Amino acid sequence: MIEQLQASVAACLSNYPQGSRVWLAYSGGVDSTLLLVLTAKVCAHLSLNLSAIHVHHGVAAQADEWVQHCRQQCLLLQIPLHVQYLTAPDQRHSADLSASPHIENNVLTSKISEEALRRGRYRAFLQLMAADEPLLLAHHQQDQVETVLLRLCRGTSLYGLQGMWPERQLSQDDQRTVLLL
Repeated sequence: MIEQLQASVAACLSNYPQGSRVWLAYSGGVDSTLLLVLTAKVCAHLSLNLSAIHVHHGVAAQADEWVQHCRQQCLLLQIPLHVQYLTAPDQRHSADLSASPHIENNVLTSKISEEALRRGRYRAFLQLMAADEPLLLAHHQQDQVETVLLRLCRGTSLYGLQGMWPERQLSQDDQRTVLLL
């Protein structure tokens, strides 16, 4: 299974010239850690320069601990880590800025939507990436199912029922490529 995943990463990155930079969105969770380790091996073999990006949302009470965890893992693998800190306007819709956050079950809560967090992450990625650099994101099958179910609840078209595409542009007005693995 690991060999198949590594072969998938290699297939995605094999068309990039030696010396190219490859970015990996690194949350520190199991999925992105596995992708980080596999991508590090592939990039070393293909002579590509791997860098990781961790976005600190400040939403979870343990957000600072996640930054330290990501730094330790990247240090062990000798991969540069860029930590991007989001501020309130990056995270919330303008109408939600007046919400008063509080801690509940170790999570800072307010009216911050997943969509607003995703947009903030993508803006953070765009700040670091050059136009010809790919970004790798780790997603598992449960993420795909969740995406389809959320789209169904919103009344999506047939296009939306396809889930997350394995490769797409980071934004509609941008040519940077996101590879979902």
